[in-house]
Amino acid sequence: IVASRSCPFKCTFCFHPSGDRYRKRSIDNIFVEIEYLHSKYGINNLVVSDELFSPKRSRIIDFCNKIKNYDFTWACQLRVPDVDESLLGIMKDSGCVNISFGVESVDDDVLESMDKKITSDQIKQALLLTHKSGIEIQGGLIFGDVRETLSTAHNSLSWNDKHLHYGLELNMIQVFPGTILYENACKDGVILDRVEFLMEKCPQINVSQMSDSEYKRLASDIYRINMLPKYGPKEYEVSAIDTDAKAADVNFKCLNCGFEQSLNVDLLHVTRSRCSSCNQRHYMDIFNSVGDFHNNLENTLSKDTKVAIWGAGELCIKLLERYDFIRSDKFVVVDASAARHGYSISGKNINSTSVIDEYEIKTVIISVIRYKDDVLEQLEKYDSVVNRYFVDVGFDRSAAYLELQLIP
Repeated sequence: IVASRSCPFKCTFCFHPSGDRYRKRSIDNIFVEIEYLHSKYGINNLVVSDELFSPKRSRIIDFCNKIKNYDFTWACQLRVPDVDESLLGIMKDSGCVNISFGVESVDDDVLESMDKKITSDQIKQALLLTHKSGIEIQGGLIFGDVRETLSTAHNSLSWNDKHLHYGLELNMIQVFPGTILYENACKDGVILDRVEFLMEKCPQINVSQMSDSEYKRLASDIYRINMLPKYGPKEYEVSAIDTDAKAADVNFKCLNCGFEQSLNVDLLHVTRSRCSSCNQRHYMDIFNSVGDFHNNLENTLSKDTKVAIWGAGELCIKLLERYDFIRSDKFVVVDASAARHGYSISGKNINSTSVIDEYEIKTVIISVIRYKDDVLEQLEKYDSVVNRYFVDVGFDRSAAYLELQLIP
């Protein structure tokens, strides 16, 4: 539901899709809608999708007192200065399971530049108390503000490494029309043509204090970090494998509270879940529990001078980091997304798919399995390609293994 529109704050990177003026509905009006949704559809979970649910404590408490009459779980977005232990207890008691915070950085110089009107100490206190309360945290760090340097970026990254249990996302800052950041980029000549910038779908640009090479190296590192699990369970055991579904049942202990539970997870990709006891977010990854390639990948591809891995995503990163020979010059990583070109993953440059023609590549391994059909369609225009594989999971003697499946 929408309980208010826009936001009274003016962070430099933020675009307000519903206008610049903050306006809100009355609590009574909101609950007319909630009652309707509850009675007609029997809802049991509610997301207040406002940019900012409320900067006023009294409004939040009023909402909590009323929603307690329903058997709901609910989520909202708040600012870090507006929560304390008492308020979080009231929210938790009323069914709140998730709070999204605008964190962005834990470097005070960058926070000031963004006009966040918060401090790193306020961020750290709010996240500590929210996690302690058992309410899940949603939020992220964004890098590349106009005052960002390698030093300030490393400040935030180092802090995040010690607080992976908060599950924050990491991203480079995006420059959107309608923001202060955009207007300054146009004024400073970073964006030369406004129309072209829009036609290119607002590509990632460097407005920071970093050199372009430093910026690309940081962006590449952050992209890799996001593709890998952030916070795994204390210990786990694979109890059953379903190769048709490419999934497995896993028994594990929560790293936060030790509660034992089961989860069905993807064999090749990270699965995100929450502890059913303490609400701690986990990132389950059992890729390294899957055996090596049974069809001897090196021998299968030994006749090729170059092999393309299509898709610079999670599985590609895992293959690069697990197998030394895939990091050799024989393999090139290609991706259809122009936004990724010029960056790197796990020491490998991400290239345009045009290098398939350039090197007359005969063999392509598809690592973005969910988009296999789309990739096959795009491969039709490359005459040199004769062998098309995708990474699959096989099963032998109660054990799963990786294999390359040849596509006819």
